[in-house]
Amino acid sequence: MSWWRIILVFILSFSVSSFAQAAGEGIDVVGSIPSWQTPETVGVAALGRGSAGTANGDTTTGLYLNPASLRKYLNTYVFEGTFSFHPSADSRVFNVALADSKSNALLAAGLAYSFFSAPREDDGESNVLLGHMVRLGLGMDWRRTLYVGILLKYFYVSRPFKLDNYGINADVGVIYEPHPWFSLSLVGYNLLYNDDNEIPISMAGGIGIGGDTPFRASIDGVVDFQSKGEPGYELRVGIQYTFVDIFTIRAGYQLDQVRDRRPFTPWLDETARELSHFVSVGIGLRYAMVGLDISFRQQLDAGTLSNNRYLGFSLQFWPYGTRPKRGQGGPRDIRAGSTQYSGGR
Repeated sequence: MSWWRIILVFILSFSVSSFAQAAGEGIDVVGSIPSWQTPETVGVAALGRGSAGTANGDTTTGLYLNPASLRKYLNTYVFEGTFSFHPSADSRVFNVALADSKSNALLAAGLAYSFFSAPREDDGESNVLLGHMVRLGLGMDWRRTLYVGILLKYFYVSRPFKLDNYGINADVGVIYEPHPWFSLSLVGYNLLYNDDNEIPISMAGGIGIGGDTPFRASIDGVVDFQSKGEPGYELRVGIQYTFVDIFTIRAGYQLDQVRDRRPFTPWLDETARELSHFVSVGIGLRYAMVGLDISFRQQLDAGTLSNNRYLGFSLQFWPYGTRPKRGQGGPRDIRAGSTQYSGGR
C-alpha cells in the first residue's frame, strides 16, 4: 500500500469532517459514539442485509464487522466514502475507507476514518456531540480456508455536558471456510477492557452461505456483555442477489434485545426500545471502476411515530478495474504479476 494513497485518504477524511461539522446543525436527543456496530457503522452494504455479514463480508465491510474478511477477496483495491444518518434525530456519520489485498501477497490491510455528529439536549441546553474514529485492520489466511484479522481503533469524542472520551481498543476475528459456499465466523469486539458501556465488550458468531455466487445469505448472533450491565442479544439475518455482476438487491431482518438503539429514541415505549424488530432493504450498482450502494432500515414496532429509521449511501472506486472473485488472484498469481479479473460484488 503506497504512502500517497494513505495520504489521499486522510485528505479526503478531513475534508469530509469539515463538511460534516458545517452540516451538523439542529437539536434533538442523541445516544452515543459509533464504536459499537450500530446502523451508522456496519457499512452501507451490510445495513441493507440486516447488519449481517461477519462470515462473508467483502471489501471495506471487514473494517466494521470482521477484520478477517479483509483477506477473503484477493487482488482487490477499493476506496469507499459513505454517509449515513438518522433523519428524525439529525445524527450522521461520514466514513472514508480503503481496503487492499492486492499490494501484498500474504497480508491484507484496511484503513478507515469516521466522523460522527449528533445534536444533544440536556436540561434545556443544547449542543452537538462530535466523534472521530480511526480504524486500522490487518488480515491473513491459511490455505484459503482459515482467515484471521485484527482491528485497532482510536476514538475521540467531544461530549457536551460530559468529559471528552478517548482511547484505543481492538477487535479480533476469525473465519473458517470448509467449503467455498459455506463459512463460519467468530469475532470479539472492544476486547481491551474499559468501564464505559458506550464501548461494550461483545462478540458475534456467524454463518455465511453462497461464497462468491450471485446469491449470498448471512446469519449473525451477537452478545453484548456491558451496555445494560447484563448480557444483551441480537439476531441478524440478511440475503442478497447479484444480477449479471452489475445490480445487487439486499434485504434483512434484525432482532435487537441489547439496549436503546443509537441515537436514543425517547418517543418509543419501553417494550419497543428493549425488544426491537427491524427490516432493511438495499441496492447496489457496479460498473467498471465505480460502485454505488444505497440502504434503508426501519423499525417495525415503533408505534405511530415510526421515526426510528436509517438511510445510508456509499460510493466506491476500484482503480484497478473489476474486482476478482474469491479464490482468484491468489498469492502465487500476485507474485507472478497475474492480472486475472472477474466480475462480482
